[in-house]
Amino acid sequence: MRSIASSLLLILFAFIIDVLQWAVFWAFFILGMVAPTAAGVVIGNQYCPDGVLNAACQVVAGGIGFLINLIPGVAEVGGAIGTALGMAMGIVIGLMLGPVLCFLLVMAGKFRGRWMWPAFIGEMIPFIGFVPAWTAATIMSVLNSTVEKNVKSVVKGAVRTAAPTTTLVGKYTPQRFAEQRGWKQPFSDIRPQESLVGAAGREKRERAPVLSPRV
Repeated sequence: MRSIASSLLLILFAFIIDVLQWAVFWAFFILGMVAPTAAGVVIGNQYCPDGVLNAACQVVAGGIGFLINLIPGVAEVGGAIGTALGMAMGIVIGLMLGPVLCFLLVMAGKFRGRWMWPAFIGEMIPFIGFVPAWTAATIMSVLNSTVEKNVKSVVKGAVRTAAPTTTLVGKYTPQRFAEQRGWKQPFSDIRPQESLVGAAGREKRERAPVLSPRV
């Protein structure tokens, strides 16, 4: 149960990294698209006095920025700048939180380099950050470690089960079987006794007269 909880927390942390990268990218992209309008609101708030006049200044400055944003090419340029900044921030987030995730996986004994290293490298490539690579790699690492752990448990159980059987068989070798029954002749040297017919025939051949050679 504890292992399942730790695995779920690791997957959740990886998911938070992916969501944070995605949210930061789109925030910068939208901000780039509406940069003139946002800049007008900020300028109006900064340089106008407080009160009703400040709110009016924000509305006027924001309106001017919105009109500037309608000029062909302005929104596109702002969107491109926002896209570049969003990608850069996504890479920074991956460089900051990715090693933390890998460290937590190592501490939990669930780090698998064949899944985590490709994800770490892929996060450094533009547009790959859109893919939830951290979440996918963490899920595969956790599943892989769980399968390996179960296989090791099965193998250890099989070895422990087979060990008494092997010992039992080793105790009853033919040699020891013969010694336990008081047989003086080793079990491996026991030969089947000669039949009566074979013995009689051998005795008859031994008693046959020897004929003298003819002259």
